[in-house]
Amino acid sequence: ERINKVLKGQALPDEELEVPLSAATFPYSYSGLFWPHPPPPVVSYRINENCADCTGEGAAVQAAAATWNAAGANFSFSYAGTTTATAAGYDGVNQILWKNMGAVATLALTTTWYYTSNNNIVECDMEFNDYYTWSTAASCPSDRFDTQTIGLHEFGHFLCLNDLYGAGDSDKVMYGYGSEGQTKRALHADDIAGIRFIYGSSLTAPTVTNSTGASNITSNSARLNGEVTSTGGENPTVHIYWGTSDGGTTPGSWAHDENLGTKGTGTFYKDITSLTAGTTYYYRCYATNSAGGSWAASTASFIPSDKLIGAD
Repeated sequence: ERINKVLKGQALPDEELEVPLSAATFPYSYSGLFWPHPPPPVVSYRINENCADCTGEGAAVQAAAATWNAAGANFSFSYAGTTTATAAGYDGVNQILWKNMGAVATLALTTTWYYTSNNNIVECDMEFNDYYTWSTAASCPSDRFDTQTIGLHEFGHFLCLNDLYGAGDSDKVMYGYGSEGQTKRALHADDIAGIRFIYGSSLTAPTVTNSTGASNITSNSARLNGEVTSTGGENPTVHIYWGTSDGGTTPGSWAHDENLGTKGTGTFYKDITSLTAGTTYYYRCYATNSAGGSWAASTASFIPSDKLIGAD
């Protein structure tokens, strides 16, 4: 409406034009470039461990790559060995090295080569600025920059995720500022959402069973046993639902919900008490991760008895 009035030559009061702006916040920013896929890309890289400030810089960079590999996306980095390269340059090899860039604000720089016709990436090189002092220590000294932290950020640029500078972005790996003594070696949920947006999620729903049934059964207590048979690529949250009636696969139909928290592959259990002897009890396990949830194939049942059953 305002634009139409201006185009018609109708004057408007200044205050009417002073519309306050609100900043938009995004979980991640993506440039639109990508490694060719499908199938899921496996991007190899080589490292020149030519940092003069510390040892183990190669292992720190590999740890950063492995962190992105564990993000549950259809993408992976693969260490291909060493290189003697001392500067970025297009040669068909993804190379990582240290180079003195001088007293500039850049801690590290990723250079990307790609085809403009289809946005397919063909090479990325990563240069750490050796003007600054680097560390690979478990706890980064306050006068040094952490190699793994900055490497993790730069590998995000290999994916062509952009820097973020919003007030709510400081906890993210793709936040555009770094500081001495800072360690940020784990991905934020929004960083993970970024790589999965580009290449898709490799996660599947977990699988769980309670086929071994209850054990340690007494007149008023029992141990409810279960097992995560597959995490689906992300450790799930596990529940045991139980009660005196079978609620099937409807959580609200069960009298009790025991949330056991996050579990990896393997067995788990929950000891329950205040049971009534001679009454039939039912239980069923459920596991869920970000890809979905699944129930045990069937419900288990048991009857509390004065005789101890299934004791260790």
